[in-house]
Amino acid sequence: MRAERIVFKDKMQCDVDSYDAVVRDPMDVLVETVCSLVSAGTELAMYTKIHPHFSDPANTWAKYPFFPGYSSVGVVRETGSGVTDLAAGDMIYFWGKHATYQVVNTKSSRMIKIPANAAYEPFVFYHMAEIALTASWQVPAAFGKSVLVAGMGVIGNLAAQIYMLSGASQVYACDIVPRRLEQAKACGLVNGVNTAGRPFTDALKEIGVSGVDIAVEAIGANPVIRECLKAVRKNGSAVLLGSPRTPMEVDMYSDIHCKGLHLVGAHEASLTPDEKRRVEPYLITLLANDLLRTGPLITHRCELTDAPAVYDGLLNKKDEFTGVLFTYGKKLAA
Repeated sequence: MRAERIVFKDKMQCDVDSYDAVVRDPMDVLVETVCSLVSAGTELAMYTKIHPHFSDPANTWAKYPFFPGYSSVGVVRETGSGVTDLAAGDMIYFWGKHATYQVVNTKSSRMIKIPANAAYEPFVFYHMAEIALTASWQVPAAFGKSVLVAGMGVIGNLAAQIYMLSGASQVYACDIVPRRLEQAKACGLVNGVNTAGRPFTDALKEIGVSGVDIAVEAIGANPVIRECLKAVRKNGSAVLLGSPRTPMEVDMYSDIHCKGLHLVGAHEASLTPDEKRRVEPYLITLLANDLLRTGPLITHRCELTDAPAVYDGLLNKKDEFTGVLFTYGKKLAA
C-alpha cells in the first residue's frame, strides 16, 4: 500500500513523503489511519531540535529524519497470518505516526480495540490520558486534598480532570491564556486561575487559598516549576509531569528542605508495562463514557499537507493551538 507520512528532515524542516506500507511479518497488521493527535511537547522538541537526546550519540531515536506521532486511531485493513485477536474492520487505538496507512507489529506495539458502541475520536487522546494519569499514579490525591495543575494544554487539562475524578477536594487549573482556561471550564474544571504576570502564591491568595497539597507542573518550563514549588504548603508534593528540557537552579533550602516538600518525577516511562495494563480498563471506561472530556480540547482538524502550518502554529501561536488532529480526509464530529 502506497502511503504518506509527515517527516522532520532537519531542524525546523517539515515535509510529507511517500513510502510503502506492506505487511511482511506474521504478526503485522496494516492500519488505515482515521485520526492522529499531535503531541505538542515531544513533537516540538524534535521539530526545534531541543530534545536532550539529540546530544546523546548512543540514542538512536532522537535523530533526523524523524517521523512524528504516537497517538492514533485507525481501522485494521489487513492482518498477518499469526494475528488472531484482530480482524479487518476493527477500529483500534494504536501508537501510530502521522501517516495515511501504516504497518504495526502486534508483538512490539500496543493496540487497544475500541468498544463497538463507543465514539472513536476520544480514543485518539488515549496516550495523552495515560501520560496525564502518571501524575496521580505517582502522587495520588487522598480524599480532601487540594491540587494545582499548571498548564492547561492537553496533558495538563487531562491530568486535572483525572485528579478531580479521583477525589481531590479542589483542583485549580492554572494558565496564562484565557482561551485555555475557557477550555478547562468546558471540561468541568471550574476553578480556573489566570497566573499571567504574577506569582502563583499571589494568584491563589486572591481566591482565598494559602497553598495547595499537590502542585503539578505540566509544561516543562523552569520558571513554572519554581512557581509550583513555592505554591505547595508544608509537607506537600510537587510533581514534574511536563518534561524539563534545560538545567535549572532551585532554592533547595527554602522551597524543599524547610517545607518538607516531596519532589516527584512523573515521566510516562516511570510507569511499568504491568502498571500500564492495570490502568487500561480505567482509561477505556473514562473515554468511552465521556467521563474524561476531550472534545473542548480540539482546536484544529487538519490534513497532512497542513503540517508546516500546524507546527508553526503550535510553536508561535500557543494561545490558539491546543489539541490538533490530523484527519486524513475523514469527516469527524465537530
